[in-house]
Amino acid sequence: IRQIKNLLSIPVIGNGNILSREEAFHMQDKTGVDGLMVSRGALGNPWLFRQIKEKNFEVDLDIWLSGVLQHIAWQAKAYEKPEQARFAAVCMRKHILWYVKGWPKARFIRDKINKLDDIKFAKEIILEFASVLKDSDSGLFIRRTTEENCEGRFTWDPKFEMDRSYDRAVCSDHL
Repeated sequence: IRQIKNLLSIPVIGNGNILSREEAFHMQDKTGVDGLMVSRGALGNPWLFRQIKEKNFEVDLDIWLSGVLQHIAWQAKAYEKPEQARFAAVCMRKHILWYVKGWPKARFIRDKINKLDDIKFAKEIILEFASVLKDSDSGLFIRRTTEENCEGRFTWDPKFEMDRSYDRAVCSDHL
């Protein structure tokens, strides 16, 4: 990419596998690109853009909890009819799985998330998870999405872990 960048007079944008602030800086340093495109890296981490812009910004538990609860509230409002509660929950599963990625003890709630069948229980699951994190002795209240070196990649991908049969069936519901 750096060689192409040096040959062109137009801006060159780098993308692909920008899953963390470190990987964004790595892309810029190694290639000299004029800008970055972030896609999958923002799944479960919409704060990534701010982390790239503000080098010292960290997603702590309070910031994370506020964002996830807001997303759940938006989902519940978008599907507020009682008969839509299951549809809202099924659609929200994959997002919650992405949100919990990178936190210690996330594996303990994945099963609950995969079985979520009513959006009103999503908030309870997340609050319980946050409580477990606060009560843990790990002292880790900063979300980590990848290894500190930019060669690290996700080792667990929620899109493969979630209940795909429900996710694929969404289109047939015509909601």
